[in-house]
Amino acid sequence: INKNNKDDIIFNLKRYNLYNCISKNIDELLNVKYSSISENEKKYFSIEIQKKSEFGNQMASFYSEKSNISILYNNNKIIDFQINSNRIDTNIPIGNIYAKDITYVETPFIFYVMDNYLDGFNIFERRYIRNMIKAKNHIHDLFEKITLLNNIDETYLNIDNTITSIKSFSNYIRKNIGGYIEYNNEKRKFLFTKGNNEIELSNTAVGIKSFAIIDLLLKAGIFNDKHILILDEPEVHLHPKWQIEYAKLMVKMAEELDIQILINSHSPYFIEAVQKYSEKSEKIADKTNFYLSEKQDDGYALIKNVNDDIESIYKTLADAYRKLDKDTLWNEAKK
Repeated sequence: INKNNKDDIIFNLKRYNLYNCISKNIDELLNVKYSSISENEKKYFSIEIQKKSEFGNQMASFYSEKSNISILYNNNKIIDFQINSNRIDTNIPIGNIYAKDITYVETPFIFYVMDNYLDGFNIFERRYIRNMIKAKNHIHDLFEKITLLNNIDETYLNIDNTITSIKSFSNYIRKNIGGYIEYNNEKRKFLFTKGNNEIELSNTAVGIKSFAIIDLLLKAGIFNDKHILILDEPEVHLHPKWQIEYAKLMVKMAEELDIQILINSHSPYFIEAVQKYSEKSEKIADKTNFYLSEKQDDGYALIKNVNDDIESIYKTLADAYRKLDKDTLWNEAKK
């Protein structure tokens, strides 16, 4: 419906006695469609949609009615707004945002969901069904990007030899997991091929799925210097040896593809691997930052840069060993 065909549509609706029951909706639709919306309103609407999807009605801190989110780039605040009773204050302007796209990888178990919705449907049916999945936006986003595998933009990939880097990364992943991942159009499934054997990706070890997500995202050609990749505890399902290889891969991707990577980790193996491989890179050694989150007495968490005291991270992670030693000695003393 638009200004030009509005009268014709209303005429036809009246013919079938449908206009009266939806006239209010039509007026609201036209109001929204042709009202003037500022860039700031668009940005806040996007943030509100994302907030609702990811946090529901529980975004604010438990310890205060008001919360604040600030994002700085080159010491300039590009986002700085208040959250009061889980509502965003829309009066504060939002600056230009550096990133053009963000990919958040929370879990490799997405392949269990994907198999159920890819099997037996064409691409248009899959998109419709994907929208019916009750999942958070970042799950939908990852789903969509992984299924871009067959729509790689070769023109983009050949810019600055990006295709060469992606092939080298893919070969690196293949070497580590002992096989390769691809989407089989005939079977409509992602398969892990090892030697002469084909295994449905959902049936492989979770560590293989973790590497598979990165491999498929690389092949989909989504990464560039305006991209941020967020990884939530990627080491959880990885053997210590694979943790080191995964960390090495992340450092090389940041170095060669110019993407920014934000990683949350509790593994000393993984963190030390990121530290050491980053230190060897002339390009990103001074761009790699380490932060430590510490719970305060008032219930808040303080996240601070510890580039000059990385040892504090390892000390925190060693608390579990100290507790184990203490409990073991205590039990021995009781005997």
